Amino acid sequence: MWKVAICDKDCEICSYIENIMLEYQKREWLPFIIEVFQSGVEFVNAMKEGVFFDLIFLDVRMRGIDGIKIGHMIREVMENEDSKIVYMSEEKEYAMDLFAVRPFQFLLKPLKKEEILQVTQNAVRLMKKDDNYFYYKKKRELKKIHVKNILYFEKIGKKINIIFSDGTTDWFYGTLKQIYKELEKFQFFYCHQSFLVSYHHVKMFKYEYLIMKNGEEIPISQPKRKKVREMQIKMEASIDRE
Repeated sequence: MWKVAICDKDCEICSYIENIMLEYQKREWLPFIIEVFQSGVEFVNAMKEGVFFDLIFLDVRMRGIDGIKIGHMIREVMENEDSKIVYMSEEKEYAMDLFAVRPFQFLLKPLKKEEILQVTQNAVRLMKKDDNYFYYKKKRELKKIHVKNILYFEKIGKKINIIFSDGTTDWFYGTLKQIYKELEKFQFFYCHQSFLVSYHHVKMFKYEYLIMKNGEEIPISQPKRKKVREMQIKMEASIDRE
C-alpha cells in the first residue's frame, strides 16, 4: 500500500491531480491512499507526526512554507531519501534550484494528464522494486517503517508494541499472526507466542533467551526452542555458503 500526497495552494489543481490518480488507481488496481494539502504547514505537520508518503506532488509556492524549504526538511531534517518528490511550478527557472533536494521529477504548469500519468507509472515501477516496508495503522493514520529498522514485535493484550533500532517504540492494534505472514520472508521468527523477532537484529542465541543488538533479552519459550534452533542453523548455513 502506497501513500500519495498532493500539495498545492490551488484546490482545482489538487482535484485535477487527484482525479487522474484515482482513475489510474482503479484501472491498474493499485493500493493508493491519497491525501490532499493546500498548506505547507499542514503537510509538514503530518510528516512530523510520522506519516510517510511514497509519492509527493509538491507545489514550489506552497502557503506557509514553500516547496523548496519543505524538500530540504524532508531530505535533511527528517533524513528521508525514500519519498519521491515531484515538484510543480509555472516557472522553469526553479528547476535548477531543486537539484539539492534530489527530486524525482519536475512538472511545468499548466499540468498535462499524460505527464502526471508517466511520472506515476515510473514511480510505481520503482516502488514495486523496493517495497521492503512494514505498514500499520494507528489513529486513522497509515504509518510506514523500513523492515531493516524493526527489532521485534511484542503482543500485550490486543496491542502490538513495535521496537525500532533507533531506540524508539510505537504501538498499534493487530495480530502477530498477520504480521508474521507479511514479514516471514524478511527472516522474522517466533521465539515466544508473544514475540516476533528479526533474525538480523539478534546478537546472540542462548538456550532460554535471545540477546538483541540493543542489549535486550527476549525469552525463548520451551515449545519454540526446537524451531528457533532449526532456524538458526539454517540461517548460519546460508551465510556460510555466501
